[in-house]
Amino acid sequence: MEIGQIGGPIKVAEGYSVFKIVDREAAKLKPFNAASKKRATAYVRINKAKHGYVEFVSALREKYNVEIFSANVPNMIKDGKFQADN
Repeated sequence: MEIGQIGGPIKVAEGYSVFKIVDREAAKLKPFNAASKKRATAYVRINKAKHGYVEFVSALREKYNVEIFSANVPNMIKDGKFQADN
């Protein structure tokens, strides 16, 4: 859209909004180092948490001799006794 143009209506949480372009400015990029360091830190933290969770569950399965009856899982989901991850 160009400066001076009116846009909308656009549905928002409170109803609808109409807007007018009064100024434009070029997008500013974050320095690569700042953005990539944050993403890398978050990625490492998430992967460590996932790995720890998988190890924890595996240890519990081994310790308590867990057996999963795959044939029964669809019925448990259908009956609402188990919620599938989507």
